[in-house]
Amino acid sequence: MANEKLLDQIIHALEKAGADRQAALLQQCEIQDIYVDELFEMAGERCWSLFDVDVRYPKHIEKDSTVVWTEFTNAVEEAIKENAQANGAYARNVMWIPITGTLKSSPVIKSVDLIIENVDSLQIHREWQRALRRKEVDPEGAMTSARTLLEATCKKILADHGVQIGEGLTLPQMYRQVSDLLKLAPAPETTDLIRRLLGNCQSIVTSLGALRNQVGDAHGKTPNYSPISSALSELAVNLAGSMALFLLSCAELQNKTKKEDGG
Repeated sequence: MANEKLLDQIIHALEKAGADRQAALLQQCEIQDIYVDELFEMAGERCWSLFDVDVRYPKHIEKDSTVVWTEFTNAVEEAIKENAQANGAYARNVMWIPITGTLKSSPVIKSVDLIIENVDSLQIHREWQRALRRKEVDPEGAMTSARTLLEATCKKILADHGVQIGEGLTLPQMYRQVSDLLKLAPAPETTDLIRRLLGNCQSIVTSLGALRNQVGDAHGKTPNYSPISSALSELAVNLAGSMALFLLSCAELQNKTKKEDGG
């Protein structure tokens, strides 16, 4: 099974080293550490756990024009070995395994990928990829990532408009600010169906924020808690991705219109 915690540690190490692009690409991968044996120091008392590490990656990364493949793999392998050493372990071999038939197959996911690839926000990249990884194997974590994706999207748009984000601002409050900035409120002549559709968009944002608090992995659970299904987490991730796509597309359209008008 993929080691989500290890993956996050390696991504953080790459970001700390200034390798932001490599960190963003690694978001699309899975890491699995495989225990091999214990190593004992000669004439000493120290011992290390010996691991092999598999990195499963989508094949399109090899063709990514923004990074040299060998530089990417070398940076990741170095970070893996340094992380192991810092935790009293030793990473013996790092195996790169291409993923065939990834989860990125639905029209929603492809559309969100297309927009997010051009967004200058590591946080948005990170949370989208994290949500995709988690939606089947960690439904509660996927709920948290879906909510964080929307929050990162709103913060990005607000920051681009020079809006100071207040402390303790809730996700629904941020969404309302973004809606006002992008002029998403329906005009009086708008049909009732469109008004209802845009109203439901706000309901989706509010519901995803509330679900994260109720069933996400950010809070402890009650003794009678019943785990959510991967189908529900997939719905949440797809809805969050669709809303992020909608907001980013509206922001892009607004910027394009301003440029054409000379604003």
